[in-house]
Amino acid sequence: MAHAVKKNASLSGESLGSHAQRYVRVTGVRDKKFVEFDFSIGDPTLFVELMMPFEHYRKFCKRNETKELTTKQCAQVDYDQLKWRNGLPGIDE
Repeated sequence: MAHAVKKNASLSGESLGSHAQRYVRVTGVRDKKFVEFDFSIGDPTLFVELMMPFEHYRKFCKRNETKELTTKQCAQVDYDQLKWRNGLPGIDE
């Protein structure tokens, strides 16, 4: 388990704390008015799902100085979710 935590921490390049990098990943648009997205601090694999109007989303991202997840980070998040869904957390294959 410690190995998995270390791997996830290296994904973000930051330690957790008040200055940890904040990430967003847009996951959808609803009714052409709202953006659905994942928001994480430090570790992209630990996130909350949020939805807000586009203008509020832009302000939210600016205020939190977010970065969009890279393709590689998105793949790691998806892989991590698959491991949990299939009952194999901690597997590093």
